[in-house]
Amino acid sequence: PLFPYTTFAPSSEVLGTIKALAPELSAMVFVSMSKSVSRGETTAGALVANHTPGSRALLSASREMAEMLDVTARRDQMLRLCRNHTGVEERCQRAYENMVATADVLRRAVKAHTGHDMPVTMVGAEHAKQGFTSSTFSFNLPPPAGATPEVKAALAQRFVDLLTEDPAFKPCVSFGQDNGLVYCTVPATSTQGAIKEEDKAKQAQGGVQLARLSFPPAMDSRAVEARVELACAAIYAR
Repeated sequence: PLFPYTTFAPSSEVLGTIKALAPELSAMVFVSMSKSVSRGETTAGALVANHTPGSRALLSASREMAEMLDVTARRDQMLRLCRNHTGVEERCQRAYENMVATADVLRRAVKAHTGHDMPVTMVGAEHAKQGFTSSTFSFNLPPPAGATPEVKAALAQRFVDLLTEDPAFKPCVSFGQDNGLVYCTVPATSTQGAIKEEDKAKQAQGGVQLARLSFPPAMDSRAVEARVELACAAIYAR
């Protein structure tokens, strides 16, 4: 079977797309319930099978195994999921819009200070219309003119540290939050798993590590945008 992972895009309706393109293909979706679906209030995972006999049989076997190992969702988890899953599509759309607006502010600020058009890796408008409304983007800041290798290596973390001095930001590797906070991290130095040195090197550009921001559906946009502009001014100050 095909196993799409839809935690970043719970609005994608990917099983319907698979059915339209390949109606006989067995498919199951896995979605983490600890992100957008529960607003980050609980941990859980869900398997959703499509219409095919093969995926239905696999779902049944998965249920039996989960019950045998006693790893099915508890009543408190189900309560939080039931309370929060309604409206997840709209929340993801608003978070995506916040992400796009802030990415534009960041790019303009970087260009004003460096003259560079900094690329930002994120879901584009075309895919967002299809339900892939991930609210996370990543980027490599251009190094300041004449920066030493040490300054370049520390630049992404310094930028994140400047952002998180403001209460609108939080140093965190997660996403799907609904607490008004923008999460920011440098994946190469985060605590979420060990990253091999060769993978860190692949993420870096011009000696500067990748940084990542993820957005909530509601936030203080003025405060967030002002802090982004201030942090850019600080790291490129001459």
